Amino acid sequence: MLDKRRALMQGAGAAAAAGIFPFSTRLAMSAVVEESPVVETKSGRLRGSRRDGVFTFKGIPYGQPTGGANRFMPPIAATPWTGVRDALDYGARAPQNERPSAAPHVAWIRDTRPTSEDCLVLNVFTPALKDGAKRPVMVYIHGGGFISGSSGAAGIDGTNLAENGDVVVVSMNHRLNVFGHCYLGAFDKRFADSGNVGMLDLVAALRWVRDNIAQFGGDAGNVTIFGQSGGASKVAVLMAMPDAKGLFHKAIVQSASSLLRMAPAGDAERAAYAILAELNLDKSQLEELQRVPADKLLTAMSASIKETGIDNNRPTVDGRSLPTHPFDPRAPALSADVPLLIGTCETETAFDFSQNSKNFSLNAAEARARVSFLLGLDDAATDKMIAAYKRTHPNATPSELVIYIFSDYKYRQNDIKAAELKAAQGGAPAYMYLFTWRTPVTAISRRRTRCAFRSCSARWTSPSVSRAIRRRGLR
Repeated sequence: MLDKRRALMQGAGAAAAAGIFPFSTRLAMSAVVEESPVVETKSGRLRGSRRDGVFTFKGIPYGQPTGGANRFMPPIAATPWTGVRDALDYGARAPQNERPSAAPHVAWIRDTRPTSEDCLVLNVFTPALKDGAKRPVMVYIHGGGFISGSSGAAGIDGTNLAENGDVVVVSMNHRLNVFGHCYLGAFDKRFADSGNVGMLDLVAALRWVRDNIAQFGGDAGNVTIFGQSGGASKVAVLMAMPDAKGLFHKAIVQSASSLLRMAPAGDAERAAYAILAELNLDKSQLEELQRVPADKLLTAMSASIKETGIDNNRPTVDGRSLPTHPFDPRAPALSADVPLLIGTCETETAFDFSQNSKNFSLNAAEARARVSFLLGLDDAATDKMIAAYKRTHPNATPSELVIYIFSDYKYRQNDIKAAELKAAQGGAPAYMYLFTWRTPVTAISRRRTRCAFRSCSARWTSPSVSRAIRRRGLR
């Protein structure tokens, strides 16, 4: 089974222990605290830790709490402190509905820390301090769509990437769902930016990077933003935001299913009105909306989505903080000078299908029905589609064909469109990749794994991967 993404996610824990992923966690039991470094920032001094040769600073506030009168408002820079502040653990997650605890396919991005509206925190991983180097900076934006996620999840720890890439890695939490994207601007001009405050949080974090990253050995003039899934869509949005101009210099979009268009202002306005209706409030009671308990607001959001069948609690094309859709009808002119790397996994939707094992044992008739339903095709078009994929994947099972087709439909075609629009600008280049590597972590035979490494079209050259391959005798 060419179950690449599903195998990759389910094997994340074992892979992290083996050092396979350049961007993954180290097992806590093997980490040795070597010293407690102190760094001076514009807000105050921070005490971090050094583990496995990498300096780590976690839970650094870059913005003030976002509750109460600050809810639905643009972020405010963190209040400076005196003395030395410990930066030894990840901060609170943004308020969000919880994923089912028994979902193994999301274990690598699960963070069980409490949620809070005091969630504007970031983390820094760096291989060295005070050595005079100006290392590239890689700012990672977590996935989870625009509704959930956290930078404190085990699978996105920046230690390995900082060590093996000799780069400074930054990750952050920011407002999500209704807290980050409830467009109230049509009701009250004081809330004009409310549809995009979650994205403005990311802009504030990038400003923090610009102002402070040199103290961590990073080059503020060489910043790459990158993200996976929802984080990749956020990268695309930042490319179209005037406030983000000049705060990053390269962009990487990984496995984005939704990056071309965001919520039109009218749709976002209706979504906000539906939430108000669930709470028995009207558009003149927005200050009361700021006082609604976080869990009650999340419940109202979920009920409104269930009622309408559409989630428009996402970045809003409001003519202000987000003037245009990211890649519709063209690539963002604001980022014409920013190189873009964009791509997907070959079997991207194996991740989506992994919650039900029956998806991997479909017969031909079931696969045909699934393709027809998922793509909205009639019988003739369905047969033509399956025949085309059989020609390029002659040994694929019916389930594999569904995954190939839906992966291209849901992910790859949008990424190709974005790359074509970027290239058409005639500015900075666009690069595409297709990730076809098969993980050796799960029950794939050594022979098939060896073939996968040899034939991979996107060969990985990280030292940690090379070490893992040698240990397993795969070369």
